[in-house]
Amino acid sequence: MNLEQASYLAEIIGVVLVVASLIYVARQLRQNTDAIRAQSRQAVLTAAQAELFAEMENPDIVTSIVKAGALSQEEHIKLAAWLFAVLRVRQFSWLQHRNGAIDDSQWNTEVSVIRFIFDSKKTRDWWTKIGHLAFGDEFSEFINSEIRDHLPTEKAWQSVANWTDP
Repeated sequence: MNLEQASYLAEIIGVVLVVASLIYVARQLRQNTDAIRAQSRQAVLTAAQAELFAEMENPDIVTSIVKAGALSQEEHIKLAAWLFAVLRVRQFSWLQHRNGAIDDSQWNTEVSVIRFIFDSKKTRDWWTKIGHLAFGDEFSEFINSEIRDHLPTEKAWQSVANWTDP
């Protein structure tokens, strides 16, 4: 083998090594992306479970939503704090979906939760009066579009409070 053939062989080996390196990096990136998506889904699930446990420990949160008439100051504060927390999780989900870390299926579940939350005049009043002030313009506009497109029926929260009733 002469020097020219050795040079060609070295170039071929170099190209093969570069291609192999690129394949390896692509696999690592895919695995990293999958791990990030799994972490995002887990974070949303953990936060959603915390919301449910808060409702279990404080059923007055739900009863204040379905209660006829005015709320006491304590009921206002507790419900407002819970709604801020619940919507902060939805905002995280919205951001993760926009960044591709949460897929459409998971995001559609989160949209269903948002619609559920705002199936009440009280929760909508909270959003209109103070809730929207704590969130960015883009997320607030998304929530506003959901509120415009889905009028409250009061049925969702009534079913939580009385799901065994005929």
